[in-house]
Amino acid sequence: MQKFFFISRSTYVKTLTNQNGYFSLEISDDLIKDENVLYFNFDKLNEIKRKENNVRDSISGYDYGEQAIIFSGKEKIENRQFEINYGGFEIGAVVILKNPPPDYYYFDGKNISQEKFEKLRKENHGYQYFFFEGREAKVLAEDGFIDDLHLLFSN
Repeated sequence: MQKFFFISRSTYVKTLTNQNGYFSLEISDDLIKDENVLYFNFDKLNEIKRKENNVRDSISGYDYGEQAIIFSGKEKIENRQFEINYGGFEIGAVVILKNPPPDYYYFDGKNISQEKFEKLRKENHGYQYFFFEGREAKVLAEDGFIDDLHLLFSN
C-alpha cells in the first residue's frame, strides 16, 4: 500500500492505496483552491522492488521517487487514472544564480525560520514532512518567487 496525499500549505489529507493501487479520498470544499496538489509517496513500493530484485541501494535499484500532480479546483477527478513513471537519475548538474529565490518553511501552516523548522523536524521524527520544488512549490506557497518549499505537520 502506498501513501497518497492532498496537500495544502496549512494541512494535508492522507489515504492509503489498496493492493491494486486504488484509493479514495474525500476533500472538503474549503480546502480546494484554483490549483491543488496531489502527492504520491512510493517508499514502500521501492522497498518491495529492491527486495524482489536483491538490490541494496536506491542508486542502482528501483526508485519511483515521490510524484506530485497539480489539478485545477474546477477539475473533477473522480474515477481518474494516474500514470506514475519510474524516476531516473541526473548527476552533475550545476546552476549558479545571482539572487536565487528563497526557500520557504512552514510548520502547521505557519511560516517559520529555517533554523526553527530544522530544530522541530530533528526533535520530532513522527511529524509529517513534505518537500516541493518548481511548480508544485509555487502552487502550494501561492507565491511565484520561491525555490523550495518545506512543509512540516504535527498531525
